[in-house]
Amino acid sequence: MRSRVFSESFKRDKVRMYETGKMSVSQLSKTYQVSETSIYKWIDRFRSTPASERIVVETESDYLQVVELQERMVKMERLIGNQQMMIDYQQSVIAAAKQHYGEDIEKKFG
Repeated sequence: MRSRVFSESFKRDKVRMYETGKMSVSQLSKTYQVSETSIYKWIDRFRSTPASERIVVETESDYLQVVELQERMVKMERLIGNQQMMIDYQQSVIAAAKQHYGEDIEKKFG
């Protein structure tokens, strides 16, 4: 059996394809008839980001879900802010009535 030797530029090109998401390791392995172990070694050697840095891969549906959740969070924060303003207003009205009438309204009606 003949052993094949791949050039550094070939290896770098395949790592770049993996990093950009054009092909997965298994796709590269099948397409170029190279073991997945070899491709992982190429990735470790020629990656563009440090090994300690994580690469986050997400699908478009993941992105859309994150955007939807962020929009929902903004709406909830706005609702909580409105509720807090209402509570603050009610407390100031009760304090003003207490001062005006000289009675503890919260104790009397609460």
